[in-house]
Amino acid sequence: MECTTSTDFILIGAGAGGSAAASILRKMEVPFMWYEGGENMNHVLTDTPHAEYPSSEIPNWDSAYLPQLKSEDGRDLGYNLPRVVGGMTHHYEGVNFWTLEDTVRSMDISPDEEENVLQYVKNVTLAHVQCDTFDPTYHTHARSPFEPVPFESIMSLNGCYYGKCDGPSCDLNTHVFQKHPNWYKSSSSTEYGTDNLQTGFEAIELIKKQNRITGVRMLDAQNTSHVVCSQKAVLLAAGVMGDARLLLPHVSSYKFFGQPYLFHLETDLVYSDGCDEGSKSGGTFAKIPQTDTESGFLSVVGLCKVNGTTRLAYLAPEMINPNMTGTIKYVDGQIIAQTNYNDNMRDTLVSDVAHAAKQLYGISTLPSFVVDNWAGGGWHWTGQSDLSHRSRVHKVDNLYLADALGVTGTTSGWTSWNARVQGGLAAYRAVKNSENLCDHTRFQYRSLKCCMNMSDSSYFNTDTCIMMKSQYVDDGCC
Repeated sequence: MECTTSTDFILIGAGAGGSAAASILRKMEVPFMWYEGGENMNHVLTDTPHAEYPSSEIPNWDSAYLPQLKSEDGRDLGYNLPRVVGGMTHHYEGVNFWTLEDTVRSMDISPDEEENVLQYVKNVTLAHVQCDTFDPTYHTHARSPFEPVPFESIMSLNGCYYGKCDGPSCDLNTHVFQKHPNWYKSSSSTEYGTDNLQTGFEAIELIKKQNRITGVRMLDAQNTSHVVCSQKAVLLAAGVMGDARLLLPHVSSYKFFGQPYLFHLETDLVYSDGCDEGSKSGGTFAKIPQTDTESGFLSVVGLCKVNGTTRLAYLAPEMINPNMTGTIKYVDGQIIAQTNYNDNMRDTLVSDVAHAAKQLYGISTLPSFVVDNWAGGGWHWTGQSDLSHRSRVHKVDNLYLADALGVTGTTSGWTSWNARVQGGLAAYRAVKNSENLCDHTRFQYRSLKCCMNMSDSSYFNTDTCIMMKSQYVDDGCC
């Protein structure tokens, strides 16, 4: 292998995870090179109000390079994966919603990481979040930009969006009813900056020697091949689907959680004057699972009254269901993402929405229009622990997941937030492990209270402790 160039750390991808990872690497003052296959279109965010936002200009990945998503009965399922700096956050509506409990749990965040990464991501990202006022007619909890959502079952909160209001008024609670001409979106890359980023470089191969990734083979915009060598670690941030082509030559398969979201739109309420005057509002509507087996949902919501009765004008509920899983692997030369998604899971999502709507808004049944016209929407992806532990890919000493694939569990927050946190964690962990892997692992083991009585699992995640101990042995630390 002949290196075109060499550095300590290589970061692939500039979406939500990659942007935060790059910022942490800059903060820790380590040498790294950062690559993105798409182009930088941040000027669209800063120059064009969201009311006129030309999202159709954002290119998607060539489907020939991406996994083909299928249901358990063999149906093809569509999804989008934008190829642009900022990734999915570039044409994301920008809702901010997270709970501290599942953010910490699903990423195995230790106390020092909560201080050095989670707090940092909060300070950067949430400075770009604006929240509207609490509306007691519809909302159960007041929401502020910097605080997590309480871990309660059914809630309706005022609207909080990534972006800024550049004018006299932006009524974000009515965001789904009207695109405000003063509202400008933001993405992860506008929050964290793009210093040191090289665009138009496609990562096509990880070069492995024994248990280490020693380099990444790249193609530039002119289709010229480059080999970028890594002295310490490689971080992948191309997303659950985008990472597949790089990972699968080194792992036979990996699992993921794919949480679909569906749509409901009452056109006579959103696009015409069917609502009572002054009754339009909305924000976030959620049923948060209180156990590891319970299902729920998270949704943008538009509400209004018709002749004094509350109606659901708009919904886009994302499933929160630990049973919704899939596996990515090669099948006859094609990357296939096989899910167990079926109509029963969709019916569970509709049932969760109906139960919550009745409890909060007194809506006894969803109109038949809602139930009969659910159509397949997008997906919020996270990973599972079969592939990685605390960001590091199993059996590879120096390969880290700096995106939602490193979030090993279902969460009740939107993926764009979780990916930012995971990107920062992967960068922090990669640097700390490169300095002294064994010492850092031992420190984390103790800080997560794994040395306490193993019968008292209230202090720690038992599976995390067992896996850390196993990893310590595998790394030759004993």
